Amino acid sequence: MSITAAGAVLAGGRSSRYGRAKMFEIYNGKPLYQYSLDAFEGAGIEKRIYYYK
Repeated sequence: MSITAAGAVLAGGRSSRYGRAKMFEIYNGKPLYQYSLDAFEGAGIEKRIYYYK
């Protein structure tokens, strides 16, 4: 049996208290969203859905 998986990173909100989109902040040399994408890749998830509002 084959299992198909997809990964989704949901990022939204106005970041009104923070002042800018947190997902683009750099942590240890990478933007925060990149950690999710790296995890998908490590898990072998090839189908990825991106949505940023």
